[in-house]
Amino acid sequence: MRTSMWNGSVIRGRWPLWRIASLIVLLAALLLPPLGASAQTCTSCTLYAITELNLRQDPSIDAPVLRFVPAGSPVYRSAGAEVNGYAPVTYDDVPGWVVALGLVASPDEIEPVAPPAPDGDARVTLSPLLLRSGPSPDAEPILVMPEGATVTLTGEGAQDGYVTVDYDGQPGWAYADLLGEPGAS
Repeated sequence: MRTSMWNGSVIRGRWPLWRIASLIVLLAALLLPPLGASAQTCTSCTLYAITELNLRQDPSIDAPVLRFVPAGSPVYRSAGAEVNGYAPVTYDDVPGWVVALGLVASPDEIEPVAPPAPDGDARVTLSPLLLRSGPSPDAEPILVMPEGATVTLTGEGAQDGYVTVDYDGQPGWAYADLLGEPGAS
């Protein structure tokens, strides 16, 4: 007889099945990537903008926009953790930050963009998004627009990362980084 190294119990030449299963699960959890791992988790790799993105100086909606990253454009995902939902990237040799949810691992993951509306001002929300009374995260919320909602850019204003939109007849301000071209998801 021998003694188990885990709890001192006596076993006869074999480990109990539950211990073998537990060991397999533990090894799988340590060695396999998590289910649903996203492109945002890679570092030092090339990713692609799933929609139009603003390359910002810092990971904040208040940070200046350095460049506009068109949908489908490759960006280099720099080393470093996401901060405030922004990933560190380099685009067009300029380092900065973009919304991490706007990146995918392959251009094949980008759905073809539907032809623009005749006026080209239609956009969709990339996640649930507040329609606000002004261009600030502190501005009074008017309502929540669901993910996938269609809004119309009114062209009346753009300030601090926010743009003026109309949602079902309700005018207001929406955070531009979370608006995409129709057909981009």
